[in-house]
Amino acid sequence: CFGGCCCCCCCDDGGGGGGERTKPVFFWEKKLVRMTERRERDGDNGDDDGGIKAGDGGRAVTLFFDDGSCDTCDLVIGADGIRSTARTLLMGTDNTDDASSSSSLSYLGIVLIIGISPLKHPLLSERGFYTLDDGHRLFTMPYSKTETMWQLSFRFDATETDARNFIKRKDPPALKHEVLRRIRGWHDPVEAMVTSTPPETIWGTALADLVPKPLHTNKDDDGARAFRRVVLVGDAAHPMSPFKGQGANQALTDGPALVDWLRKASLPSALRGFEREMVARTKAKVLASREAARLLHSEDVLSGAAKDFAGVRKECVGEFIRCLESCNVTASLGSELDGTVRHLIAKTGVGVVSSVASTVNTTRASNCLPPSTSLDGTNNNDEEDDKKVLVYAATGQIEKMRHQSLTNATCIRNAKDERGRNCLILSALHGHYYLSKWLLEEVKIPCHYLDNDGRSALHAAVLGGSASLVQLLVGHFCCNSDGCVGQDVCWARDVNGDTPVSLVGKGAKRDCGCDDDDERIMSLLLTLQA
Repeated sequence: CFGGCCCCCCCDDGGGGGGERTKPVFFWEKKLVRMTERRERDGDNGDDDGGIKAGDGGRAVTLFFDDGSCDTCDLVIGADGIRSTARTLLMGTDNTDDASSSSSLSYLGIVLIIGISPLKHPLLSERGFYTLDDGHRLFTMPYSKTETMWQLSFRFDATETDARNFIKRKDPPALKHEVLRRIRGWHDPVEAMVTSTPPETIWGTALADLVPKPLHTNKDDDGARAFRRVVLVGDAAHPMSPFKGQGANQALTDGPALVDWLRKASLPSALRGFEREMVARTKAKVLASREAARLLHSEDVLSGAAKDFAGVRKECVGEFIRCLESCNVTASLGSELDGTVRHLIAKTGVGVVSSVASTVNTTRASNCLPPSTSLDGTNNNDEEDDKKVLVYAATGQIEKMRHQSLTNATCIRNAKDERGRNCLILSALHGHYYLSKWLLEEVKIPCHYLDNDGRSALHAAVLGGSASLVQLLVGHFCCNSDGCVGQDVCWARDVNGDTPVSLVGKGAKRDCGCDDDDERIMSLLLTLQA
């Protein structure tokens, strides 16, 4: 198979004897310019080929490269992307938006510009966001621990050639200027994010797709199948817009699917079977991605026709969106956005009611009871929520915890088990780094809280043997607004007289990928002590 400028041909190993296994040979920095396929032996109708055999004279496809070299192989797998040379040679088409051919690309009328920004902002910390108007769509997502990838896509009503020329005429600084021109006046941190983006990380493209179809039913003039030993996969076979997030998923599925067919059927049957399944699987994805591209860049996306809002009952979505508008709840709230939305969900009573239950015993501190608690001091709904979140904390189920926060964030902060351990202590004890980070930074559970045994989350992290969690908690103690008070509480001895330092090495080591370096933990604790 070949992708971009590399080529891998399924060839024999050069031996003259029969029975040798085929193996791939890679050609790097090669560009395919032409290929030919040798006709099958007389009497071979193409249906009884027993697979790819080395040394049987069946190496049927010859590839010619731009450097003048060539190679012959048993099977060619074209994995060379949306502008596939293999597809062009195989189907006799160019890679333009010529609507007269069913094998040509369909330009979607959209241009996409991408960049990588180092900007730090609450809306860019381990999260991303969408911003839409009636012709533009901005999407962000974490790219690395310190960088965010952004994409700005917008309508460009012209031919694909015009759109590609529009991109080609602009170097990275010009593309950056184009983006800044289009997003001027948008909410924070959009302009700052683009402004901080290094030009060398910026590039653009015109978006196109292609509805896939089977190729191994084609006939040439004399009735024999043309290019029986060439097959397309990935974007070469079914390019689609990125707005459903399915392009890479479907390409990754193609590889194992093709291998399965090659193992269980003769070559012609395998390729036909693979293409039949691949087309059935990907055609709907291509069309759904095309519709998403249309919707996200149209006035319809702002028409108030939204059907879903996380944590809100479907029949209340429209009412809740109007509430957000009247309260001026926008992305400009930054780190306060999530809490504001949760508060309004609770205030308006539009939240989804969860029915998940668990078996953890809980108690609730009397000063944490909500106003709706009954006279006997109990509240069944709150108790059930407490049980659930404590199980989520102990098992590291951050997605369920986030969902719970949409309807009852208070219980995550206040829930305690029979030993007085809160969600943060349980999460730290079991080594759940990202959940603990979320509980500290988003839910704002105080790190200096002590359970009934006089232990803090730091005691729990040391017992769990996770140096990364200890480092996280040490950082919060060092930055704690209570200063020495936070350190004093942290260094208080538990009921057994142990401090976090004296607990180093005493906890049960767990084979779960945590950093169990006691020396590192001790060093971190001594840093805090100093």
